[in-house]
Amino acid sequence: MTAGSLLYPDYWSVVSSPTPSATILIIGDVRSRHSLALGSRYHLATLAGDGAIEQIRTIQPDLVVASLPTPDVDAIRLCAAIRCDAELRGLPVLVIASSAGGPEDIVRAFEAGADDCVDESIDSGVFMARVAALLKRRVNELALASRHQELEGRVAHLEAELHAVHKNAHQVEAIGRLAGGVAHNFNNLLTVVLVSSELLMNDLPEGSPEWIHARDTNDAAVRAAGLTNQLLAFSRRQMLRPVSLGLNGILSDLETVLTETLGEGIELKVVPEEGLPSVYVDPSQMRRVVLDLAIHARDGMPHGGKVMIETRRVVLTEAYVADRVSVQPGVYVLLAISDTGPGMDVDTQLRLFEPFFTTKNAAQGGSDLGLSTVYGIVKQSGGYIWVYSERGRGTTFKIYLPEASPSRARPVAVTNAAQLPRGQASVLLVDDEAGVRSVAGRVLEGCGYHVVTAGSGEEALARCLEGLAPDLVITDVVMPGINGNQLVARLRAQRSDLRVLFTSGFSAEAVVQHGVAPGEHFLSKPFTPSDLAHKVREVLGN
Repeated sequence: MTAGSLLYPDYWSVVSSPTPSATILIIGDVRSRHSLALGSRYHLATLAGDGAIEQIRTIQPDLVVASLPTPDVDAIRLCAAIRCDAELRGLPVLVIASSAGGPEDIVRAFEAGADDCVDESIDSGVFMARVAALLKRRVNELALASRHQELEGRVAHLEAELHAVHKNAHQVEAIGRLAGGVAHNFNNLLTVVLVSSELLMNDLPEGSPEWIHARDTNDAAVRAAGLTNQLLAFSRRQMLRPVSLGLNGILSDLETVLTETLGEGIELKVVPEEGLPSVYVDPSQMRRVVLDLAIHARDGMPHGGKVMIETRRVVLTEAYVADRVSVQPGVYVLLAISDTGPGMDVDTQLRLFEPFFTTKNAAQGGSDLGLSTVYGIVKQSGGYIWVYSERGRGTTFKIYLPEASPSRARPVAVTNAAQLPRGQASVLLVDDEAGVRSVAGRVLEGCGYHVVTAGSGEEALARCLEGLAPDLVITDVVMPGINGNQLVARLRAQRSDLRVLFTSGFSAEAVVQHGVAPGEHFLSKPFTPSDLAHKVREVLGN
């Protein structure tokens, strides 16, 4: 092995996969043996006259190969100029030093910024390997730069979305403060109207035209009072009477009422988790929240459908709440209400909790404060509410209420990676969101699993057809193209014993409406590293 090959112990594999479309700028004798060897594999270019830097910008070579000495061009000075140019400084330069020049020329070349420098007597095979290595590095650098630019674009897009969320939250808060002030003053006026109308009714003969006018006025005032109470709820200024209670008890009390309210065409399913911590809420207002959301679901399904109500204990970690406005980490009780209706677009979701905004038509009574009252009650109870929805895929409202204990909103320690259950199985992770694939993949790899990721059902299916045989498939349910359920059906047609873990931002009961069979392993988003690791261990067994 020659001395030059010590820098590239795998250079034969590098040479075997050249970049034939690359352009190499030759500065020096184009008839030398090294130039002729390069010409057999790559496109060659040369300089003509003065203005080397400008010519290089025009040629846009992938590599510069300069010989020392060169009569017309000072290769050392040109190398330094390339390194000082903002546009060209990443361009790789290889210098071929004359044997007569001695080691001083090689030192000068590296000091000027050359990426590599070889003696002209170097073996041709080793020389070509070093050229190929520089070209390969250039390709990787350009790919990284492109990826960096793409990521910067995504970051800018996410920052814009986060700004819109912050702006919307501030707008809702501002509207709430205004609504509270209006409701307070309006109630003073309504008191006069209500009392005066009742006094008139008492003084007038019942059934007379004057009494009917007074009654109508009183009825309108009563309805207006109800509207101001909704304003107060939205502004979080209504008088609540919170007590420590179990949320499952409220659902149990409401189940009959909910069934009657939804009607015969809509199936109701309540899935309470046993052993929930208590929450500190006003029971009457919490009943109203459940009823309002159920009615909202019903009105969106005039031809029938399903409503699922679930409860469970969740932990919101520091990492999860980092990009959510004013959310505190801690232990919460989750109330999820899902439907199989038409879903909502993003614009509708952003305005959903605004006063007087409604998705109902006039015939359905879409003229009240809509879901702003629900928002106000939840916020006044110290909780948070989010909506997850897609057109044609239903809607899930998730309400997080802090547990009624000293640990409420207390920061939760993130489980140390060393404490997570480990394994050695192979996992195929399928999710159309790159961020989810990245973080979930890192967690699983940290637990010892061999992870292969796919950004779509089509990609996952292709990998398996190519020979991939994972021990476990973790797949999102709702994805463009081949969704998670369709992917699993095709894979199990070949391997009926394939173990699968479904994930989704929709609730466990809601994903059944997307074709996932009851009893399948399911992990709801957002999940913590501990949630994922323990669930994978559970699915894989021993």
